[in-house]
Amino acid sequence: MRKNIAIVLLALLMVGLLANTVLAAPKVYVNGLQVKFDDVEPIIDNGRVLVPLRAIFESLQAEVNWDPSTQTITAISKHGAELTLTIGSTTGRLVKKNNEVTSITMDVPPKIINGRTLVPLRVVGESFNKDVNWQAAGLSAYIDDPKNYDHYVGEADYYYNVKDWGRALYWYGKAIEVAPDDHAVLYKRAYCNLQNSNLNAAMFDLNKAISLAPETAEYYKLRATVNEKMGKTKEAASDNQRAADLSE
Repeated sequence: MRKNIAIVLLALLMVGLLANTVLAAPKVYVNGLQVKFDDVEPIIDNGRVLVPLRAIFESLQAEVNWDPSTQTITAISKHGAELTLTIGSTTGRLVKKNNEVTSITMDVPPKIINGRTLVPLRVVGESFNKDVNWQAAGLSAYIDDPKNYDHYVGEADYYYNVKDWGRALYWYGKAIEVAPDDHAVLYKRAYCNLQNSNLNAAMFDLNKAISLAPETAEYYKLRATVNEKMGKTKEAASDNQRAADLSE
C-alpha cells in the first residue's frame, strides 16, 4: 500500500515538474545580459517567441512609438533602421538606413495580452541586424551583435553622430580590419583622431584615404586642417588649394 502511495506521489511530482516546464516563460538575453520584463513575460505562440514591446526595444537601444488609433508600432534602431508592425497583421515594413524598403512576413503577428503589446522576437532582432538564436533546452533566446562590417560601421556612425569619438574610433577600427581600403571609413576615423588631438594618426588615415580617392575635396580640406595644427602652413595651403580646385 505504501509503495503504491509513493508511486502516486512520485507521478504527481513529475506531472507538476512537467507543468512548470511547459508554463515557464522564455528567457531573453541581449549581448549576454538577461532582459527583465515587468508584469507580462514573453510567451511562445505557435513555435514563435513573442516579447513585450517596450522592454525588448529599450534593450536594443531603439526608439519606439505606439499609435493606439491604428495599433501600429514604429521602432527606430540606433543605426537608423525603421521597423513598422501592426497588431494582428502578419506583414510589416522595414526601412533601412539607405532608404531601402523591405516587406516583412511573420508566422505570428504582434498581439496585445493583458494590456501589453507583444512582438515577434526574431523579426525584431533580425530587422535590426542582430544574430538571433534559440536554445530549446533552456527555453532561452539570444540576441547578439553580429561580427560583420555592416554592424561595425553602423556602430561607428552612431557614435560619430553623437560625438563619442573614442567609441567611434574603436568601431571604425573594427571596420577597417575587415575593409582596409574603405576610404570613407578612413576619412571618418581621421576626423575622430583629429577631435582627440591625435594628429599623426589622423594624418596617416588621410594620406591613405587620399591615395585611394584622390579626387575627393573634403579629404584635402581635413588634411589641411591637420597640417595647420601641426604647424605645416605650406602643406596646409597646398591642400586647401587642391580642395578648392576639386570643388570648382
